This record gives sequence, C-alpha cells and structure tokens, in this order.
Amino acid sequence: MTPQNPSKIILTILCLYFVAFTQAQTASKLIPEKSNVIKTELPDVMGSAGLNNTAKEIDMMGEIIDNKGAAIIEKGFVYTTSENLPTILDSKIVVENTDEVFSDKLTGILTNTIYYIRSYATTTSGTSYGSFSRIDTSTQSNIDVSLKTKIKTYPNPSTSYISLSGLMDTKNYIIYNMAGKELARGSISYNNKIDVRFLTNGLYLLKLDDFEIIRFIKE
Repeated sequence: MTPQNPSKIILTILCLYFVAFTQAQTASKLIPEKSNVIKTELPDVMGSAGLNNTAKEIDMMGEIIDNKGAAIIEKGFVYTTSENLPTILDSKIVVENTDEVFSDKLTGILTNTIYYIRSYATTTSGTSYGSFSRIDTSTQSNIDVSLKTKIKTYPNPSTSYISLSGLMDTKNYIIYNMAGKELARGSISYNNKIDVRFLTNGLYLLKLDDFEIIRFIKE
C-alpha cells in the first residue's frame, strides 16, 4: 500500500473545511434575523357626540379604556363633513389633559350639515379611534346633553339577552365593537330585550339616542 503524501492530506482537509465554512455562511444568510422591534397594541378608545341645539354646538366625549401600557402622546376628536370616517388628517380638536375621560365642544357649527365625529388617542405605535357619531344639524331638536349614563344594561356580563334599567321610552340603539365597527341596530322599549347571542365573547358598546353610550360584556 503506497503511503499518501502528507501535504495532499493537509490540502484535502483545508478544502473540506473551506466548503463546510462556505455552506454555513450561505445557510446563515437564508435564516431571517430576529427583529428587535416590540410590537405594541393600539389603545382601546370609545367616544360619542350629541348636538346641543340650545347652545348651537356639538358636545363630544371620549374615554381611553385601555392604553395597552403605552404613553398617550395626543388625544382628542377628529371630524369632517364629508361621507368618510374622519382621521387625524382631517380637522381635529386636541384635548390637553392627562385624564382617561375627556370632553370638548365643537362650536361654530353649520346649519343643515352632517358632521362625522370620532374620538382618538395616539401613542408611539399609532392612532386608535372610537366609534363614530353622525350629527345632522338640520334634524336635531333642542336637547339637554348629559355626559353621565343613567341607563344601565343587565345582566352584565350577558350570555344571550340584555335589558336596560331606567329606560322610560323607546330608544334606537346601535351596537359597536371596540374597533368602532357597527354590528347591529334596532330599537328597544321598556321591558324589552336585545338579543346578543350572535356576538362573540368580548366588550361592546351600546349607543342610544340622545348621546348615551353604555359598555357591556358578552360571554
């Protein structure tokens, strides 16, 4: 058996090492790097608005339900008179306080005009909006706007139906999810119930006539 040349053996080992190293480098480039960016959820915001025809202004209320652990950079209300959901690129009113519940007034409103209004809150992750209110200044009558909800839902949480305590007359209602999407609408009278069996488990908003808005839980 002919002895092998030591230099050839060393050369072969170096070649194999080079091939293995090259393959490892190529494979590492195919594996995506882990992102160091931590994605933060947008805050949960709710809001409503109502026309105070006596004062010729629109009263607006908002609430930051959950800031998702992020600092609120700015909050307030956005509005437009076009048939689009308003954003911070439209007209806005910034509320300068640190309270979770905030309110303001839209003055100098035009007659025979429809206003679309939403509350909003901005963090470093982006801007979140509450459900929108459609205010028609040509059809509203004089009303007294109260920022305190006197009507309450029961049972709350509910699995199938909800009733309203303190309801004295028939009211129209709209159910929104926390993203502001309309899910159902109808009317309810004293001793009547609202069927919520079609809803998935979670937190919802029940918006009634004359500015009242109520949170309820479906489970």
